[in-house]
Order: sequence, then C-alpha cells, then structure tokens
Amino acid sequence: MSNKKKSNQIRWPQVYSIYKYGYKIFINMEYAENGDLYTYLQSNTLTEPQIRMWTMQILWAFRYMHTAGVVHRDMKCENVLLTGNFNVRIADFGFTRFVGRGRNPGADTVCGTLAYSAPELLAGTKPYNPMAVDVWAIGVVVFMMANNVAPFRDKFKEDMYKKQVTKHFGFRKVLGRSDYLKRFTAMFLEPNVQERVQIKNALQSYFIKIGNVKTPSKVQNTATEENNHISTVPIINEVTMKSSSFTYQISGNVKSISFFNTEFIPVEDSEAGIFRED
Repeated sequence: MSNKKKSNQIRWPQVYSIYKYGYKIFINMEYAENGDLYTYLQSNTLTEPQIRMWTMQILWAFRYMHTAGVVHRDMKCENVLLTGNFNVRIADFGFTRFVGRGRNPGADTVCGTLAYSAPELLAGTKPYNPMAVDVWAIGVVVFMMANNVAPFRDKFKEDMYKKQVTKHFGFRKVLGRSDYLKRFTAMFLEPNVQERVQIKNALQSYFIKIGNVKTPSKVQNTATEENNHISTVPIINEVTMKSSSFTYQISGNVKSISFFNTEFIPVEDSEAGIFRED
C-alpha cells in the first residue's frame, strides 16, 4: 500500500512541517515538554485519577489507529510522550503497519520490546493478531503507571512466558490500588487472545466510566473526519522518495492543540523510582 494511500486513511494533526533531504525525511511534530512516561515514572507516583486520564487518552489514540486499520506494535512507556499540559502523545511508529480489519487481522513479523511483548509473540504464534498485541502492551503501560515497575521483568523470554500464561503478577501493596484498577489492568494482561479485552470494551469499563469523561468526537468520527491542513503536507510516495531534491513545507498548524489536563496534578514521590516488591 502506498504512503499516499496511507495518508488518506489517517490524519496527523501534530505534523507541523516536513523536511526532505536526499532520501531522508524529517518530520517536525509537537514538542513534548515533559518527556516520556518511563522517565516520568522514575520520580513520580500517579494517583488513580491521573492513571485513568492518561489511560483514556492512550485508549482513544489506539481506538483511532485501529479503526483506521493501523497497528503500532511497539507500545511502551518510552513511546508515551507528555506535553507541557500533561497530555499524552503516542510516538515511534517505526514498526507500524496497516492490517485488515476484524478480530484476527493477522501479522507474521515479530517486533517490539520484550517487557511489553504478549505471550503469543513469545510463543512464536504466526500469524498473530497485532491489535491484540497492542492491547497487551497497553496493559503493561497501565500496570507500570500503577506500580512504577513492569509486571514481568524476566531476562529470558521462556521465564517471562511462564509467568504471563499463569498470570503471575501483583500490585505493590504499599500503593493501595483499588480493586477496580486491578481488574481493569488484568483485562489487558489476559494471556488468552480470544478473552483479552478489546479497546472499545475497555472504554466502557467501570474504572473508566467513573471518570465521567466523554470520548472526543475526533475519536468517534475517525472514518469521516477531515483536517483542512492535510492538503498542505507534501505527498510522500514511491515517486517522491526517488527524488533527491530538497523540499520544505509548513503545515496549517502553527500552535499546539494541547489543552491543560485539569485532571492531572503532579505528585512528587522520591520513592517512586525505587523498584521493589511489597
């Protein structure tokens, strides 16, 4: 599928400019002043309302992508960026691909990061469902937001796989997380692919619903939404990739569309970076 066709299926409102020099393409996007989630969790402990808000934003982003037939395949805390207003941005689409829609779209290439890899990847299942793999990885991110550590930290995939399929993970007791959050997280870390929660159902869960936040219309209207600025972005396809000329184009967005996340209150915790089991 050509990149031109891809650009018609999914919109990128945070693309401000594109540089093309030789055969290299540089995309200037929104700056995430607060860095990535992994680094943030080294020195901060999140409250459950904060976890809920960021989880919702992640789910909205993946619902948008999956509805457009796009899978990420490398979801992890390092690829969750935080804007100056404490909103989430998903980054690093190096392993992204388009897939057929449905419960089993199918993929064969194994990619991603071990700590976030679903058990079917570790077992070598082919083809696997890349959307379900994204869901598992989201579950690992949610677990890390709740515990400041990963649910599975084994160095060897054989050991990790055994713990995954037996659901051998636990929440840090000292943080006193609610049963609602624990059950919500477990829906993502379900080793049986057929029983693993789907994003649309996760958004209807009690843990999410008690936040009383409506799904943005841009997520609801994925298939029909149009962004006027998209026509100003240079077309990148097989033909333009072969051209070695230098081009520069500014998109229609000149300011960040990130609004301050009123649900987020930073909480400093000097012990958050101490990885321990309680």
